[in-house]
Amino acid sequence: MLKTCTKCGTEYPATAEFFDKQKTVKCGLKSQCKKCSAKYEKNYRQTFNGKLRRIFESMKQRCNNPKNNRYHCYGGRGIQCNFVSANDFIYYVKNVLGITKLNQIKNLQIDRIDNNKHYERNNVRFVTAKENANNRRNSKRKEVL
Repeated sequence: MLKTCTKCGTEYPATAEFFDKQKTVKCGLKSQCKKCSAKYEKNYRQTFNGKLRRIFESMKQRCNNPKNNRYHCYGGRGIQCNFVSANDFIYYVKNVLGITKLNQIKNLQIDRIDNNKHYERNNVRFVTAKENANNRRNSKRKEVL
């Protein structure tokens, strides 16, 4: 059985060798071939909104998915992602934080200002990896009297 890629129009055998799996479709395979999907993903990942969506999805996974290897540090402690959607998060980053270009966050990471609070408005910022590492619960220095 052959399947036609909706992007390039090429016919391939309808197998997982040529099409990625997708459970929500009747045939179980995506409509675009793997080559076209890879091109799209590469281009999308290089966009500003694409990067912010990936950051948002990572936040949600850390907070909501017990199978995530960092869940115990986030969702397991009760930390939640209080942004309603990826679009809500993107709006906040662009209009409140004033970050509008990919190169402004290229080498930065999302960080919670107060580690005991949720991912929410007025508690997220973008910082360098070094600043992020210094803002951990286990790196707080005790004051000696």
